[in-house]
Amino acid sequence: MGTALSKIITINEENRLLISNKPIFQLAHKDAIRMRNKLRVAKNRINNFLKKSIKTTSWVVWIAGVSVVVLVTPIAFQYEKECQLFEMQAQFFQAQQAANVPQLN
Repeated sequence: MGTALSKIITINEENRLLISNKPIFQLAHKDAIRMRNKLRVAKNRINNFLKKSIKTTSWVVWIAGVSVVVLVTPIAFQYEKECQLFEMQAQFFQAQQAANVPQLN
């Protein structure tokens, strides 16, 4: 019975604190200033981290894009030339085979 009564009392105290508009934490002026400074420092650190990460990410994307243009594009053009060469060789071979067929009369 005592534990139930103590829980009821604590619930009533919590409700009284919630109903009253008084702040739960009473911070001294020095503590409030200290808290604001800590929040300002944390905000600045997060902003600096985000700026550096965006800068690094854009640098990595730039390097990857330039590498693709410089290294992969010539290979793609060379591959296309080889494909055209093989197609021409196949056409010549087919024309040669068609010309060598003996005709029966």
